[in-house]
Amino acid sequence: MSSALYETLRAMIREELGLLRVSELGLVQAVGPADPDNYSATVALRDSGLVLDAVPLLAPSKGVACVPDVGDLVLVGFVGGDLNRPVVLGSLYNDEDRPPANDRGQFVIHLPAGADAGRAVRLELNEDGPPRAVLTVGDACTVTVQDDDPVLAVDVGGQATVEISSAGHVSLQGSGNLTLKGSGNVTLEAGGTLALKGAVINLN
Repeated sequence: MSSALYETLRAMIREELGLLRVSELGLVQAVGPADPDNYSATVALRDSGLVLDAVPLLAPSKGVACVPDVGDLVLVGFVGGDLNRPVVLGSLYNDEDRPPANDRGQFVIHLPAGADAGRAVRLELNEDGPPRAVLTVGDACTVTVQDDDPVLAVDVGGQATVEISSAGHVSLQGSGNLTLKGSGNVTLEAGGTLALKGAVINLN
């Protein structure tokens, strides 16, 4: 093989490899979460500035929707290395957008991202120790479900609590009034002692 032919082949290979896209970083410019037929985003590739419209978003499973925010840093892959077949593979944290507080063996969802605990919805799933899920809605309410006692606990801002144990014990406590009301019959029945206690008891 002559040196000229060899150099020509090398140049052709370099040119073809230059057209092959594997993955690149991009910035989200627009999203279309309200369009049921277009789960996608407009992304500008960070290095080249090339803008890609209607880029499909990768979902972890059917039935899950989680679009990135405008300005998010995302990883864009290209099917078969083809620039015309991009897919947003996921979002990346950076110096400004930090991950929520988390620990080993935890799966955490914290929305809105970056919001203070008192203004966020947070879900924690824990695999270390007894299985446990904790849902916190701002400062208003915390719901804990676990394979331990109490199995279910609801804390409403420290003002009211509901607890159910694995033995079937139920506890309702509140710092305010407690009302039990039914449009039909209401039955209170105890297999043991039924105790009623109050400063004043009115029976009507």
